[in-house]
Amino acid sequence: MATNLALDERLLDEALQVGNLKTKKDTVTAALKEFIAKRKQKKMKKVLVDTNIWSTVLRRNAVVDREIRKNLELLVEEGKVAIIGPIRQEILSGIKDDKKYHILKMHLSAFEDEPITTDDYEKAAKISNDCIAKGIAVTAVDALIVAFAVRNGWEVYTKDKDFDRYSKITNLKKYNER
Repeated sequence: MATNLALDERLLDEALQVGNLKTKKDTVTAALKEFIAKRKQKKMKKVLVDTNIWSTVLRRNAVVDREIRKNLELLVEEGKVAIIGPIRQEILSGIKDDKKYHILKMHLSAFEDEPITTDDYEKAAKISNDCIAKGIAVTAVDALIVAFAVRNGWEVYTKDKDFDRYSKITNLKKYNER
């Protein structure tokens, strides 16, 4: 179907060059496909992967960890893995060997941090207050993970038993391994 569009020629030329495509039609088609894929992915329910899962998969290779590795690999294949900055920071903290730090950082670079909002921080403070009122210890990062996951309607993949307690006073859903 032939369609006439008034496009910004400079933008189209830059996309043609950056995309390394031969024609303007190929460039527009590729851009539309990327746009559609990104919009579909935004609507997809993701799974926020907690620090202990990343650490298990990226730092250990024990037989008992195979199930965790398999589940994370499935989530990666499905494009459902999510990470936030505080989780990335926890994973990369405390590594004495600079080479190992850079290797972990490289592996994690495949995953873009999801944006955290002011509302997430405020909800995290409320979750923290509610936990403390019920005698449940909570860290600031855990409260933020819960607030973020609940806001987005996402599950959290974790082996941390504290999240079982958090789910009793929030709408948190934990990921069930397959």
